[in-house]
Amino acid sequence: MRRTRRLSTILIAIVFFGLVPSCDWMPGKPRPKERWKPSTEIKNFGRLFSENCSACHGANGRQGAAQPLNDPLYLALVNDDLLRRITANGVPGTLMPAFAEKAGGILTGDQIEVLVAGMR
Repeated sequence: MRRTRRLSTILIAIVFFGLVPSCDWMPGKPRPKERWKPSTEIKNFGRLFSENCSACHGANGRQGAAQPLNDPLYLALVNDDLLRRITANGVPGTLMPAFAEKAGGILTGDQIEVLVAGMR
């Protein structure tokens, strides 16, 4: 009797501790969309803009220290290719840094495309 009880307790512990860590319902465990991702996998315009552009250009592309990015006149004068090059390579002689990885920045080409499309 005692041996059976001990064996069943061990089996229950094995099942419990074997299955529980694989469950997604555990308290404190982030949901898949909340889990950490490498910065190169971020493709959300709002997050990319707020983390890389809003400090200078303002939270909504306005009222920052730098050129407003949602100014209709600016967007009419600057085509997508120029906007892409400015974002990727920066503007020499100004405080606008290069954001492309190949130019020393932290953004991938796909992320720059997301930013350009979002600014439009």
